[in-house]
Amino acid sequence: MLISGASGPIGTAIVSSLVRGPARSAGQVSWDPMGELAPEAVSGFGAVIHLAGESVVGRWTEMKRKAIRESRVRGTRCVASALARTESKPKVFVCASAIGFYGDRGDEILTEETASGRGFLPEVCREWEDASRI
Repeated sequence: MLISGASGPIGTAIVSSLVRGPARSAGQVSWDPMGELAPEAVSGFGAVIHLAGESVVGRWTEMKRKAIRESRVRGTRCVASALARTESKPKVFVCASAIGFYGDRGDEILTEETASGRGFLPEVCREWEDASRI
């Protein structure tokens, strides 16, 4: 299994739930989410869980918003593109988006069929999800 964003809050919880024993450095793949990812680096995994992205914690300056968007959209596009080019593709590719897809809807009941909201986070989530469809 390959997990990007394994050191973040969600990744840490998933790794501790799924991985038995300490991680072995030989099995770890380092990559720059803003750069290219070689297909060989992601080849042969049965499942890929993609969680990497700039933390949303902190003041949302223009630079922070750009980092949030680009780390998710470009990072996801890099992973999806590498997976599309690999010879040994995973059976499962999970790309986490966010509840921010829906925007602030108050007490409205939301389902998978509910349209996305308006504003920064819903826009990022739409682009983020689109980037996984290579």
